[in-house]
Amino acid sequence: MSPDSPEPSGGPALEVHDGRTGRDYHLPIADGAIRATDLGRIGTDEPDDGGLLSYDPAFMNTASCRSAITYIDGDKGILRYRGYPIEQLAGTIPFLDVAALLVEGDLLDGPARERWITEVEAGEELPPEITDLVETFPGDAHPMAVLLAAWSALGAYHPHAKAVDDPAVRDGLPPRFVGAIAALATLVFRHRTGRPTRIDRPTGDFTERFYRSMFPEVATPDAALTRAIDVLLILQADHEQNCST
Repeated sequence: MSPDSPEPSGGPALEVHDGRTGRDYHLPIADGAIRATDLGRIGTDEPDDGGLLSYDPAFMNTASCRSAITYIDGDKGILRYRGYPIEQLAGTIPFLDVAALLVEGDLLDGPARERWITEVEAGEELPPEITDLVETFPGDAHPMAVLLAAWSALGAYHPHAKAVDDPAVRDGLPPRFVGAIAALATLVFRHRTGRPTRIDRPTGDFTERFYRSMFPEVATPDAALTRAIDVLLILQADHEQNCST
């Protein structure tokens, strides 16, 4: 073992022999992985040699973080939110409860659940200037471009949200974000599809309000379609890294 290699910690490890230098390295294994930064210790004495890098296009065999929120194994058809199998959530637990589960770590009940729902509803209230902004975009503009512009502009109306070091602010913002992004998404949809951008505040639970905001001309939302939207939102509630990579 080379002098610059750490002593074995007693746990599982990958022993590496560098045929270029004759040095041996001890790379700890945790959760079936080694740290890519440990590879940086494996190098030659050349001045410009910064050590080995892992080369893995498209993250085919690289874990970039440890997640306690979502576990997914697509090959086995497994998806869990905070340890709950998706089969126990989709179709049985409303989307807002699942959203709270992802953020808070467990399902809420009682006053905590009511506070979450109330904060989401408060987040759905958009300043009229945001509607003005969306109306300035061409009707055929890409909805994501319009959504991003409106979301960025919304920050100007909530300057307190910049206090990211304040735990109370951090804890209070997630449910309002859920409500705000839903309101913005439906606003952009109405604008893009030629529907009125200014409508009366819809009633019902979260998913029913979402439906009514998209299709304000529908007097009675279809129950099956509303439920389908709720399940769809649950299944995509956490994109995690299976989508990002």
